[in-house]
Amino acid sequence: LLLQEDGLINMNDRLDHYLPAFANPVILDKTDTIHGSIVLRTHPAKNPILLRNLLTHTAGFASAFYPKQQPLYLATLGDAENYDLQHYANELARLPLDFEPDTDWQYGPSINVTAALIEKVAGMTFNDFLNERIIKPMQLKDTKFYLDSTDAPRLTTLYTLDSTGALMLTDPGSVSSSLISGPKFFYSGSGGLNSTIDD
Repeated sequence: LLLQEDGLINMNDRLDHYLPAFANPVILDKTDTIHGSIVLRTHPAKNPILLRNLLTHTAGFASAFYPKQQPLYLATLGDAENYDLQHYANELARLPLDFEPDTDWQYGPSINVTAALIEKVAGMTFNDFLNERIIKPMQLKDTKFYLDSTDAPRLTTLYTLDSTGALMLTDPGSVSSSLISGPKFFYSGSGGLNSTIDD
């Protein structure tokens, strides 16, 4: 929306005008297996993906949260943290859509595609854009995607539940955290900023 206010984009613009990999989307009809190989049956989409479809989760993108293409999505994008947003968007564009754009709603990777769009239009990384247009103007001193080793003592240990309902460690909250020691390429638009209560 900041870029729209700048007159650089319009929410009714076609996504493929900025990210050409999303030209000529197809819709998944059925997944077949022939002699052990997966075959996707598709048909061409009638509607292009518009920028407003990104913000409303109505583009039809495959998602890790829904079974229709979950295995294919994870096989294609399960290691997204090792790449940048442009790679992510290009890989996602290779997958068929789950439904015709602008006809249904499905939570998924739209905001990451929005971040890739922002990078393309603004001519800078999503991280730099956020720093320049939001984080610095709001004087957020402790809000960033990735952390330095000096941040480790303030990092919280994270847990989740395993399949049995028992607590399972997902991040040690130390210098071993992937936020400190892992790859620092993927500036996720749909989750990834770390912050403090004060910020």
